[in-house]
Amino acid sequence: MELQAIRYAAMISNLTFKELVDIYANYLEKNNIDENAEESLLEFLEWSEPNEDEFAQEVRIVLSGADFSKELTSSVMWLNEFKLDIRCVRLHPYIDDGETYLDVQTVIPLPEVSDYQIRVREKRQKEREARSGSRDFTKYDLTIGGQEFKNLTKRGLFFHLISQLVAAGKHPKELSHYIKKNKFKVLEGELSSEEVVATIMEEDTGGTVAKARRYFTDEGEFFRVDGQTFVLSNQWAKKSIPSIDQFKEAYPEMDISIKAAEA
Repeated sequence: MELQAIRYAAMISNLTFKELVDIYANYLEKNNIDENAEESLLEFLEWSEPNEDEFAQEVRIVLSGADFSKELTSSVMWLNEFKLDIRCVRLHPYIDDGETYLDVQTVIPLPEVSDYQIRVREKRQKEREARSGSRDFTKYDLTIGGQEFKNLTKRGLFFHLISQLVAAGKHPKELSHYIKKNKFKVLEGELSSEEVVATIMEEDTGGTVAKARRYFTDEGEFFRVDGQTFVLSNQWAKKSIPSIDQFKEAYPEMDISIKAAEA
């Protein structure tokens, strides 16, 4: 129900006022309603004349029905946090002594807490914007052992750095000393990709992201050394970048250098 309404809203948001007049005129004609489409719409919008620049800049969604499931109301409340304007209105008809009455109740937003919900929604939106604005999207160019890797994310930077050092004969346990927080998961045996994922998932506690997705687990992305499998984390933050200086000092023969990639 809510997805269908969003599709309608998206369609309406792309219409011009003239297109809407044509659609409404066609509806009036098919239903034998003697009414001027343009005048009726202008009256509804409280406009004296058409204004294409202002038309459909904001689209409201009203869902009406006899009842709403918990799944639907949860979806609507979540969508409203992202500045959509969706209301749920419950309609209950009653018949009393031959008369029909319609009980109309707003379910979302609840009238008594609508101001509070709006403030909470705005606060969460600002928090999301602040988190997004503080994220670091810098890309890096890496040179190591005569090879150059360009336009790398932080996880790509450390993956290629560690991979090249291991390929040059450096032991993963030795490399872990130069990283502030140990980024290797050490598994017994020389495992396949499927076995690596299965072993890591045994420790999964059911969080938002599957634990195996936090590691490089594809074939060729982990390291089999001395009867063990070393699986590298793909979770790297900006504060990890200074640790590369320690690799430079420890392995000068690898001629390691990094720089911010050109945009």
